[in-house]
Amino acid sequence: MEVKQMWNNGPLRNFAPDTRPESHWMPYNTGGYVGSYVCAACRKTTSGVYQSGDRWICAECRADVKCGRLDVAHDACVANV
Repeated sequence: MEVKQMWNNGPLRNFAPDTRPESHWMPYNTGGYVGSYVCAACRKTTSGVYQSGDRWICAECRADVKCGRLDVAHDACVANV
């Protein structure tokens, strides 16, 4: 299993190129299987992500961006939320 960006500037997802790891993983249109989303800031798996500039982040990191707890060291896109 690996983490793969789904398209240029797209969200990160768990990805299995050959074998479906669990029954809820979905077939991907170019081959392989996709699982949960992965936050581009904290790298934790999550059920959904939000676009923040050119990254896709989880709800917890999105809240940190909005209140200033996620600093610019993570990425310049923090200012774009």
